[in-house]
Amino acid sequence: MTGLAASRQQLLPSAHLSTMVRSCSYIRDGAGTAIRARWSFLPGVGAWPRRGWQQLSAGVGAKGQRRYDWAAVDLISTHSAGTCQLLIRRNRATGEVAYHRCFSPRPVPLPALVRAAGTRWKIEETFQAGKGLAGLDEHQVRRHTPWLRWVTLAMLAHAFLAVIRAGEHYEHPAPTGLIALTCNEIQRLFALPDASPNGQRDHRLRWSLWRRRHQARARDCHYRRREATT
Repeated sequence: MTGLAASRQQLLPSAHLSTMVRSCSYIRDGAGTAIRARWSFLPGVGAWPRRGWQQLSAGVGAKGQRRYDWAAVDLISTHSAGTCQLLIRRNRATGEVAYHRCFSPRPVPLPALVRAAGTRWKIEETFQAGKGLAGLDEHQVRRHTPWLRWVTLAMLAHAFLAVIRAGEHYEHPAPTGLIALTCNEIQRLFALPDASPNGQRDHRLRWSLWRRRHQARARDCHYRRREATT
């Protein structure tokens, strides 16, 4: 992790990196010696006072703001390339704890580390959307060249849907009571054959409006429930 971060520091001097780690993994001390660390046995991690945690959002997800309790612990006090910290995330409802190993060329505040850790969800959501919308993982090839062709076409199809979605959001904002047009909904509308009778086309469009209205109602109810419980 340190070597990767140091190489990226030359390209992005102000960047900070975060990677999720298991509850038991290896780190290196200032002398370069590998140490087996069990994060779950950090002194008093389960009994830290409330003021030791900060409630912060790691970004917006499908169910609203991803709010957790966060704390950070220094791993290596002196490091030639930058600072290494252990970012601890605690679920506010279940108390489940997860850990992120972080590196930054210079000390950064806790909200900056949380934002960097939250980008992991963006990457996972992009891969998941590519698989569901464009068949990113449905190739049956064994060589690099055909695999590269398949992945390139799948990413191009996903980018096509994303550009259309962005344009629709800009030119035709969703009215009150409807969610914004999604890539999944655009894909369903494109799947409607051009030669379909007008009655079937109108039926598909009405179903699309019903789904968007139902999803907006479900999202609002979920947001209110989360605000009431937190």
